[in-house]
Formats: sequence, C-alpha cells, structure tokens
Amino acid sequence: LAKKNILIIPPTISANDLQMTKRDADHNWWSPHYGVIRLTDYLNNNGHNAEYFDSVVQLLTKEDDFEKKLKEKKWDIIGFSFLNATLISDIENIYLAKKICPDATLVAGGFEAQFNYQTILDKTPCKIVVFAEGEKPLLMLANEVPLGDIPGIVFRNNAVPLSDEDYMDISECIGWEKIPYEQYWDLYLEKLGDGLSEEKKDAIHTARIFTTNRCPFKCKYCSTINQHPHATGGDASIVRLQNDYLIDLVLRIKKAHPRLRTIYFTDDDFCYHKSKVIDFCKRVASLKLDIKFLCQTRITDLNEEVIMWLKKANFRQLNIGIESFSQNVLSEIDKKCPK
Repeated sequence: LAKKNILIIPPTISANDLQMTKRDADHNWWSPHYGVIRLTDYLNNNGHNAEYFDSVVQLLTKEDDFEKKLKEKKWDIIGFSFLNATLISDIENIYLAKKICPDATLVAGGFEAQFNYQTILDKTPCKIVVFAEGEKPLLMLANEVPLGDIPGIVFRNNAVPLSDEDYMDISECIGWEKIPYEQYWDLYLEKLGDGLSEEKKDAIHTARIFTTNRCPFKCKYCSTINQHPHATGGDASIVRLQNDYLIDLVLRIKKAHPRLRTIYFTDDDFCYHKSKVIDFCKRVASLKLDIKFLCQTRITDLNEEVIMWLKKANFRQLNIGIESFSQNVLSEIDKKCPK
C-alpha cells in the first residue's frame, strides 16, 4: 500500500475568540494537543506520513497559517477534531480544506462530531465520522480497508444520479396493465352515485404519469429540488422520458384501461421545456385521442404558442402555483418568477 499523507486538525478557536484566548493564555497553562499528537505518531509508526496543525500556537504567536499548511503538499486524508465550543470554526476549516484539497478524504472525530454526527454529515463535505478513539479507524482508512469493514465509524454513501437511460429502464418496468385503476374508479362512482357529472367522470377516470424525476427550478424553500442534490452530494441533472416513449405509453394505458378519460402529468413542471411540450402536443393532436390531459406548470413557462398547442392536445386543466404577490418574498425564496 502507498504511504498516505495525513493531516490532523485539532479543535480550532475562531478569530472572534482570539482576544479572549490570548487573555486566557496569560492565566492558564496551555499545552500541546496530546490526543492529536498520539494519533499522528501512531499513524507514522504504522507506515504513513502524518502531521498535525497546531492551531493554538498559530493563533497565539502569529498569523493563522492553516491555508498555507493545506497547500503544503497533496494530502490524502485530513482529519478534524470537533468540540461544541469550536463547532463553527471547525466547520469553516472543513469547507476551506475541501476547496483547497478537493481530492482529500475528510474525516471528523471528537466529542462533538460523535454526538452530533448527523449535522457533520449533512452540513459539511465530510463523509466520515469516527467514534471514540480514532487511531485504528484512521489507520484502517489509510490502509484502504473498505468503509463497511471499519468498526467505530459512520459514513455517508452518496447516491448515484439516474441517467435518462436509467429512468427509461425503470419506467418501462411498470406493469400499467396490472394497475387496478378500475377498482379506484368504481369506488368513487359508487360514492358519488346520482351526483355524477361528465366533469366528475373525467376527474375519476384518471391515470397519473411522471415524465421527469424532479423539478428543474431551485426555489430555496422546496424539498423536491433539494432531495437529489442532497442525496448525491452534488447537482443531479433532470432526467426525462422522451416523447416517442410517452406517446406509446399513453396509447398503452388507454388500450389496457378503455374507461380512461384523463392523463394527469404530475411532474412538478411539465411545461418547462417548451419545444418538447409543443412537440408532444402536436403528436397528440394529430392522433385525435379521446383523452383529456392535466399537468402542473409555472406561469413563466406559458406563452401564446404553448397555450395554443396545449388546447389543441386537449389539456383541460393547468395547475399553476402562485406562492406570493410580493416581489420581496419571491426574491427571498429564489422563485425566479416576477409578481
């Protein structure tokens, strides 16, 4: 195994607390970080190149050289020790390390990391938290032992975003012919009895289709847009069913369930790609299907051409959300939509 360059960072006092720390140092005996030293020496004695950054000495004697230390060499593993009192500055250190050393494996340990590990995994680029003593887990990590075989750690295993091909393969597995739509439809027909109207029949005899995996916009308040980036640790792309498949799917559902009256596209925003929705509508209009359509969309997606083709394709209802008439609120939630 290759020798790993490992850097250990003790809990770091924030710049805001520096003056207090200097005054405190005049009345207390400060000493080296025994636990960090023990950890680095253990790793060195077992074949790796481990160093630590003494944040207290740096703060008490001269300018903070943490950034310079990060740039000193290519670090394979960077470990951070957390305390409750230093949590904010320790998190800031992790983000700085990720920026300067993007390929390094970031590891957190210490009391605060152990008892608040979910915050560390959710709020920082660090994907591994060590419980209790860190010597053996860090050595096993440096020795490239699989994460699942290392005791005393929790780690985040990011999801892999779906590709268009993946989404198509998964969608094709749906057994539309076996979905018991009729049971649901009959329940509502019986429930409404003599109160049925043609409009209600259209609403009852509906099948839902998702054509995309999520919303393309990034409103700050919404969990939908944040789910995939949070799960994958990055910006997951939007995947979409192609129109050829979508047309065939509509025909397939209608054939399997002749009583079908309405298709509801329940995507967060069916019309965000104007050219694709117009192409879909043109194909549907040419087929003269005895089917109505519903969808969710945004007012900013709609222009005269889109609305014209939606009408020709027999879209009977567009669900459009209006979160606020205040531009300040729209700007605050990053709605990207004028009032």
